[in-house]
Amino acid sequence: FGDVDKMEKIDDYTVKFVLKRPNASIMTSLAMFTVNIVSPTNAEKYKEDTFKNPCGTGPFKFVEWVKDDHITLEANENYWRERAKLDKLIFKVIPDPSARLMALEVGEVQGIEYPNPADFDRIEANKDLVLMSQPGMNVGYMAMNTGYGYIDANKNGVRDITDEPLVKTPGYYEPLTKKKVRQAINMAIDKQSIVDNIYIGTAIKAKNGMPPFMLGYNDAIDDYPYDPAKAKQLLTEAGYPDGLK
Repeated sequence: FGDVDKMEKIDDYTVKFVLKRPNASIMTSLAMFTVNIVSPTNAEKYKEDTFKNPCGTGPFKFVEWVKDDHITLEANENYWRERAKLDKLIFKVIPDPSARLMALEVGEVQGIEYPNPADFDRIEANKDLVLMSQPGMNVGYMAMNTGYGYIDANKNGVRDITDEPLVKTPGYYEPLTKKKVRQAINMAIDKQSIVDNIYIGTAIKAKNGMPPFMLGYNDAIDDYPYDPAKAKQLLTEAGYPDGLK
């Protein structure tokens, strides 16, 4: 929200956002789950435990949260639209994907999220189960700690970093400030192998910091190829002929 200059109250149900500059993604940002409206009444009642006792205007209301076990919701009788068709929802915490699937198969739960891709064939073979999927928002990446608060893709991303960093973190060290080192690491990673063997074909190689269906995705960008020999050459040129540890 760095582009937000100020907010103005228009009436009891309308707020105006004044931006410092045009930002096409501001509406998307406002829809993120982290930008929830906090009820002053609820905050005054629960103090530091406000976020352990959420309230809202949705079809369900919060009833109970048992950490690492479950969350219980009940239909909100005061919901402003049609009443929810379910009286109660219980979200169980089952970290292991295999255990989640087993709970579904024996009828302990009625639905699960994020099954293990290796179990897709098993799910599809069960006539009592339906496997639903759609393009996801997740982008897996390896962040390189250059000791800077950020790297300007239009500036530092295309050359060695020599300017004074905005933030020198404890993890700051020289190799990753060199462009050729960063390029070498990129070329040393077999992304297609990760797609094929870890995600079992349920992912694609990423070449943007966002999924393809998002506004602003640039398909014209050329990704770095998997080229271990070129990676070694770049490390040598950067001053690390024996590699890095």
